[in-house]
Amino acid sequence: MATFRTKVTVYQHQIEQTWWRGSVRANVQDTADIHLDVARDRAPVRTGLLWDTMDNVLTPAGNLQWRYSVRVNVPYAEYTLRPTGPVIFPNKSVFLWVRPKPFSYYTRYTPRMFVAGYHSDNWLEATATPTFIQQNLI
Repeated sequence: MATFRTKVTVYQHQIEQTWWRGSVRANVQDTADIHLDVARDRAPVRTGLLWDTMDNVLTPAGNLQWRYSVRVNVPYAEYTLRPTGPVIFPNKSVFLWVRPKPFSYYTRYTPRMFVAGYHSDNWLEATATPTFIQQNLI
């Protein structure tokens, strides 16, 4: 199972800016929570499992430095974040067996020489900019 993360580090010079008040950890936790909410809004939804397994983790990164990671803990997360290419070919046989409805528009199992790939955007990375704008970090 692959886990994909987006990491953010906050440094001393950012702490001393006027927007940064209170505990460093509390402010980084607030930013992490907002980032998680924005990521959940942008995540593709089919079964809801991707949305349910998303979380964030804070780790100390040094003196007055904290780092957070937004994690997606499902095996197929890689395929929602990165495109699979224009065409997918079978790797062990001549045909791919395409499953019937509701997984495709076929009514029964159908052999195919290739299928179209999945074209995606990296929605987890794209959520960083709106989060930082909301927190006045950029």
